[in-house]
Amino acid sequence: MPNKTHLFFLSYARFDVDEYLDRFYDDLVREVRGLSKDFVDTQMIGFRDSADIFPGDNWRQSLIDALRTARVFIYLISPVYFSRKWCGKEWAAFEMRLHEYIKGKNPQRPPLMCPVLWRPTPELPRCATEIQFTHRELGEIYSSEGLRYLVKLNRYKDDYEIFLTQFSKRIVDVAKSYVLPEFGPLPPVKEIANAFKVSAPHAETTSAAKLSAGPRYAQFIYVAGKKGELQDVRDDIAAYGEEGGGDWKPYLPACCDEVMILTQEIATNEKFRHEVIALDENLIENIRSAREKNKIVIILIDPWTVRLGPYSSVLRKYDKLQSYNCALLVLFNHEDEETNDQMPLLRLAVKDVLINKSLDKNPASFRDDVGSLDAFSVELVDALRKVRERIRRASERFRRVRDEVYLSAPTISASGVGRS
Repeated sequence: MPNKTHLFFLSYARFDVDEYLDRFYDDLVREVRGLSKDFVDTQMIGFRDSADIFPGDNWRQSLIDALRTARVFIYLISPVYFSRKWCGKEWAAFEMRLHEYIKGKNPQRPPLMCPVLWRPTPELPRCATEIQFTHRELGEIYSSEGLRYLVKLNRYKDDYEIFLTQFSKRIVDVAKSYVLPEFGPLPPVKEIANAFKVSAPHAETTSAAKLSAGPRYAQFIYVAGKKGELQDVRDDIAAYGEEGGGDWKPYLPACCDEVMILTQEIATNEKFRHEVIALDENLIENIRSAREKNKIVIILIDPWTVRLGPYSSVLRKYDKLQSYNCALLVLFNHEDEETNDQMPLLRLAVKDVLINKSLDKNPASFRDDVGSLDAFSVELVDALRKVRERIRRASERFRRVRDEVYLSAPTISASGVGRS
């Protein structure tokens, strides 16, 4: 038996780890510690596993002990969280304890799984939607933008403090009201099912069937110049690489990842095979070729690069193309002072080069202000799903037309010409 029992277990996706998550965890531990006399040791209040887990790895004993003994399970909702196998296994392990609790003299499920809306997330698995929890009662900004938004921006400091106070009180209250017994030895980690897949078998089967009929590849084109090219149009060129394209870091300094890393992570989470297409004079032909192969094409644009002649000339050609398999996102970094100072001119440059797309304003194929990493995660996922659905609908219409032509085609038989 472990020597320590934690009041809460924090479950989150490694992709979401940053300074804001660290701050929230530390603040939550400190706030809960002040509300609970039973847990005076800071290390006994919260548990978060900070080590990466790779395929084939086993859980560390500290993590197993925390799952067996923690009174409350807190999970951070984000577009990535419910795609992570290890998060699903943590969820399933804690639910084993809840089922044991219910099988006793407690027919009602205790509210000991507490969500935190970390980033706006359009879709949740069935296991999460079955948990009754209203985000709006913890604040309007929180319920629409997520907690990370409050932690990150100083102007929402009061909103963050209000959330922290109310949420901490809730954690302590439910922990005292529902005493969840410690669990015996957990099954081997490989035998614990991913709750996000097994909790909604019908939905998973339906999704798998749709994927088999829809596109499996997502191709990305990065419209971002090289460091040497950008020095002619702006002062700060730290976000650009020597190779251009995928080397671009669109949300520096908030995020140091290159755009190719960001898109690969999101595409993989959405079950797409990630491909990169070079930006050149063959852009239109490449998009048409992708359409024939049932592939999605996503074009990501740096507004500063639009001001460079060779790039703008290629984009003008794309502006005349209407293709259901393609979507374009313009990535403005709202935390970059130089971008904010030049925002009117940058927007004008984008509209001048993409005049048809700007006038059409079709959200399924054109998004002209993806201003932060949070927005990027949500907008790219939504764009991938919308384009995937458009390709499916186009494929279905094509099959119907083909079948109608085939069924109505004249046939020649011994008795003459007829209809099949």
